[in-house]
Amino acid sequence: MTPQILRSAEDVTPAWLTETLRAAGALPEGGRVSAVAMRANDAFNSSVTHLALSYDGPVPADTPQEVLLKLNAEENGELEVAFYQAVRALGLQPRLPMVVPSYTAAYDKASGDSHILLNDVSATHTAPISRQALLSGDSVPDEGLLAPLVEALAHLHAAWWEHPQLAAGNRGLRRVRWWYGNAEEHRQLMARREREWASFQGALGDALSDNLRALYTGALAALPRLWERYLAPRITAFRNLTLTNGDCYFTQFLCPQARPTHDESPAIYLVDFQAASGNFGAYDLAYLLPTFWTPEQRLAGERESGLLRHYHQTLLASGVADYTWEQLLEDYRLMVAYMVFDPLWDQVSGADESYWRPKLRCLTANYQDLRCAELTT
Repeated sequence: MTPQILRSAEDVTPAWLTETLRAAGALPEGGRVSAVAMRANDAFNSSVTHLALSYDGPVPADTPQEVLLKLNAEENGELEVAFYQAVRALGLQPRLPMVVPSYTAAYDKASGDSHILLNDVSATHTAPISRQALLSGDSVPDEGLLAPLVEALAHLHAAWWEHPQLAAGNRGLRRVRWWYGNAEEHRQLMARREREWASFQGALGDALSDNLRALYTGALAALPRLWERYLAPRITAFRNLTLTNGDCYFTQFLCPQARPTHDESPAIYLVDFQAASGNFGAYDLAYLLPTFWTPEQRLAGERESGLLRHYHQTLLASGVADYTWEQLLEDYRLMVAYMVFDPLWDQVSGADESYWRPKLRCLTANYQDLRCAELTT
């Protein structure tokens, strides 16, 4: 049966909210939403509305007072809906405190439209860094938040590590990211990267340095060997793979606005799972750490290596076995070898130079520092 998809926040009624929250176990029998107050959100990649709820009669203290409605159109929400549906269906929420609880998530294959109703934590949580700060070079969040952010990511990955439902591609989640889910997808990726590189060269012309030309020429030539040596064996066996956020910048996290005491761990959330899929856990790390960090920021106090080490230790403490520190470092280098093409796609797709230029500088520097070219030697 085709689900009833909300097309607009105006479609939300107290009766719909009552039925939805009751079905999710968030509103007891007898409780009823009596009124809804709406507040818009300026999210740029989806339609988001904050809903403040009023109830008829007394309700338990943990009944949602504010919820968030997220609407997507033209297939942008398919994977995110599948993610939230799987979390509920597989009973994973207790293992995923970094995932904001959802009350319903639905996707219409015919139209590509979707809706998700989530608990609204915006009154208590905010991103650890703004997008403007990320682009301006002030891209390191509060030092005290870095370890908890990496821990939250590691706990997410550990809960999905080699998960049989994910490996089977069930519940609407893709088995492996569409860049390299199989040999044909990888061939298509290589062809796309070749086109993007040609377009990028044409756009920059003589402003493109010889060193940058050599780096990308070599990185493109390495892709077939990276697939054969590293990706194909792991993807075929779904070995040491997990579910990743897929767009894991620091701006995807929400941290408490009030600083926790020294003996408290901050309650951190990771949001926006529109690109969720099976993948190397290091793929999220390649978004998080090197993409907008300069060499000086990465290397200061061994920040990058220390966070990678903390991520690995958290994985092991969360039950992941047979995944060594050396394997994580290799995976991290591998994912940077693929991420280094991201700024080319950004430029070709029309992104502003203020966005793709810092990514280009940071990722190419990281590619060189990690000696990613030596992965195929």
